[in-house]
Amino acid sequence: MEAKHPYEKYRQEMDPALKSKLEEFDLLDYPDITEEDIWAYLIQKKWKKANGEARHYEIMQDIMRLKVSDYMNFATTSALVEAEHMKKDLAAGLEDFKDLFS
Repeated sequence: MEAKHPYEKYRQEMDPALKSKLEEFDLLDYPDITEEDIWAYLIQKKWKKANGEARHYEIMQDIMRLKVSDYMNFATTSALVEAEHMKKDLAAGLEDFKDLFS
């Protein structure tokens, strides 16, 4: 089981900041990004090495300072990595079928 990120306990409290950032992204013509996407970026990228003693205002600042370009770079990289993993899984699955036909 994967350990819970230390900042997950602040998720509900950060809803207003996440909603504000989501509205900003929407105004910048990125309507498909969700609050969960933004939170995932922060957890997986920005707060990868979390300070367990972070203060609310520090977490809020990180949310409000997030730029669309930072998120889009993360999303693009994540999609490419996922596609590469799927490609490897597919290749491994095809190897299993080769044995059936040889």
